[in-house]
Amino acid sequence: MTKKQIMIFLISSLCALSACSKGGESSGGSSSSQPDNSNMYSNAPEGAVVEVDGVQTFKNGAIYMSFVKQENNTYGVELHNLDDNSLISYSEEPCILKVRGPDTGLIASYSEDFYKTGYKKINAKSYGYSCYGEVNTKNNTIFEFYDNYYLSYKKGITVDRRVSVKQVGSDKDVGFASIYSMINGTDDHQVDNFEYLIPSILYKDTSNMTASAIANNLFLDRVYVKETRMGIPMAMMRSTETSNFVALSHANPKISCNGLVGGGGIGACDTRIQYGAFGFTMATVSVDFVYPCSEGPATYDCGASWARRYHQVEAGISHQYELVVNGGEVADFNHALTESVEVAYSNLNSEIVEYDNRVAYEQAIAAFLSEYREFGTGTVKCAGLPWELKLDRDLIAREYSFQMGFVGMQSSVGAHLYHEGLYSENADWEKKGKTIVDFWCSQAVNANYFPYVWWDAGNNEVGGQRRNYACYLRCMCDGMEGILDAYRYGLAFGKSNGNWLQTITTFADRLVAKQNTDGSFNRAYNTDGSVAINAADSRLQGESKLNTPIAIKFLAKMYELTRNETYKNAVLNAAEYSYTNLYQALGKYVGGTPDNPNVVDKEAAIYAMYGFTYAYKITQDNRFKEAMIHAACCCLTWTFMYDFACPSGDAATASTNPFNEEGHMIGFSVIATGHGASDNFASFIWYELYRVFELTGLEYFKDSAILLQNCCKGNTDYNGDLGYLYNCMCPEATRVSDFNFIGVKVWLPWCSIANINPILNVYREHGVWQIEDIVEE
Repeated sequence: MTKKQIMIFLISSLCALSACSKGGESSGGSSSSQPDNSNMYSNAPEGAVVEVDGVQTFKNGAIYMSFVKQENNTYGVELHNLDDNSLISYSEEPCILKVRGPDTGLIASYSEDFYKTGYKKINAKSYGYSCYGEVNTKNNTIFEFYDNYYLSYKKGITVDRRVSVKQVGSDKDVGFASIYSMINGTDDHQVDNFEYLIPSILYKDTSNMTASAIANNLFLDRVYVKETRMGIPMAMMRSTETSNFVALSHANPKISCNGLVGGGGIGACDTRIQYGAFGFTMATVSVDFVYPCSEGPATYDCGASWARRYHQVEAGISHQYELVVNGGEVADFNHALTESVEVAYSNLNSEIVEYDNRVAYEQAIAAFLSEYREFGTGTVKCAGLPWELKLDRDLIAREYSFQMGFVGMQSSVGAHLYHEGLYSENADWEKKGKTIVDFWCSQAVNANYFPYVWWDAGNNEVGGQRRNYACYLRCMCDGMEGILDAYRYGLAFGKSNGNWLQTITTFADRLVAKQNTDGSFNRAYNTDGSVAINAADSRLQGESKLNTPIAIKFLAKMYELTRNETYKNAVLNAAEYSYTNLYQALGKYVGGTPDNPNVVDKEAAIYAMYGFTYAYKITQDNRFKEAMIHAACCCLTWTFMYDFACPSGDAATASTNPFNEEGHMIGFSVIATGHGASDNFASFIWYELYRVFELTGLEYFKDSAILLQNCCKGNTDYNGDLGYLYNCMCPEATRVSDFNFIGVKVWLPWCSIANINPILNVYREHGVWQIEDIVEE
């Protein structure tokens, strides 16, 4: 093949050009003549054209795309590195179609045929290239492909695809779905020679995943995952042989099921289905997007089977979506993840819905004050909020059972009440907050080497009794951080609580004493300080060291408070362990929660971001800066950074569904690999993302922080429209990805702490309540 046979389209990563957003709508109407869309996209900028081996190209300084003429006179697509012309990925036949036949009479049984072809026509446009292809089925149905390639907002190449039914041949073609696929450029078909990313699902490889997790086995023909299971809709793979990666992501997504509960069943043909799936064809090792969604060979809603969906084969039916193709040569998987996530996020163009942080903060305080109770007949008073509350106004009897951290966050509740009392000069609120914190500093809790982390309230001499529960590192560090925060809040108003300082100092000293020689900490301990081991409890895994980042934030804040070098050294030793054994070795983060097995999960990524941020602030070591950026990008991959609505299957669930019609999904987040549940824990992270921006200057962290700061309030009853018991409430563990709202219908205290912790941090550090009001130097 000569250079003259190649039409090369190269794109500038330095260009910040926007294109029109049309989303994924299915619509009627089609034409056999290719429409002129020149006015719909920004022109390619001056200076983007360069000469490569005598051929005029568009450039980005790193990659270029070429349209290659095949022997059958159709055109394929190739993605190359500019510096050496090496092939990153390709598709000889970009027009790929799946067509299903009629039902066979057996349950969920029908035929499915695949068709592939190249582009028939390539036309140069002011914005890039316009491509046209046709697929003719064996039943004489004709489909038209219109693919327009233009500059993405940041890096990469956007393809705006529309597939239309031009002619219906017979009733044997019932439904259709289209695929965009890029095959790795090495012709290597060994699955183990690649690293993979599907956000919230698969990170690098299948290690630390449960047997029930989607994509836990890659030695299959294909692995496709519904895009609404992902914080950011995308997929990426990287060759360990060439170091090249290729990624596809959904740009400007307009995801919807249009009220279709469940989003369409197995084999459904319905234009209301407007969402796709990302994944890999393992036979060729390609990264794929299929629209509408096909998921398999396992799902969380349809069992261990393929759930394929289609649009109707009817004259005039079409569907449309936009994808960003990105790639290049990078040092390792971690850099492939950070680059592909930045590009994917930057092309989502999600809309910000503004909320007032101070109002949201006051709503939480009002709920805390209303539900506050005290227990105890002696000198020790146990106080706090109920374990959980129903979202609606069914006032059932409360169970007052307290965890100091994790899902209870009772010491943080006390810290916020204490601060609000001081801030508002309200002695009653101040006292209530102080009573909660005093309890967690009492000898009733701290009589042993490590504190009790779970307490059942009651009216006896010590306000109840301990719950037999391991001293998880997560529970202890969360709880002690709440006490530390309360102590610092008091200092800011001229009040010193010596018992609080003694409690956190004693715990910090004892925790450092248990740090392993390699810098790690164990996942769980007994109250006597020994490592908790119970082979019968699969969730305990107390000897595991993968949870080490959880300790860093608390110890770093202790160093900030006391300037004790012992704490600084412990932080850096733990950060070194985490850098080597998590960031470098695994490329992912494991075991953030006590109530899940030690698996890849969101909260582990969040605590890794905390840890590496503090380590970088202390040392200015660029290794920790890279790890911080990686962990922050991982956090984005777990968090819904785009919106969609989730209908309810019945009136009972509709009454507590905040996502029913208008969406408000941005800021909700997938909990862990291995199941399909989501919650609002990512509400904790928006100010931490802003801190990453302050330390790096990377604008997409600022943008994502502002987006989440506002939109994460959308899943609460901020405006009172949902009729929740309190405005600050939101649903805890909930299933939304399958377009059928299913949840536990309760709120736990941590749900509101997640919303208000970053609000108070912004105020205390900058004197304003909104990120937008921070004056940047």
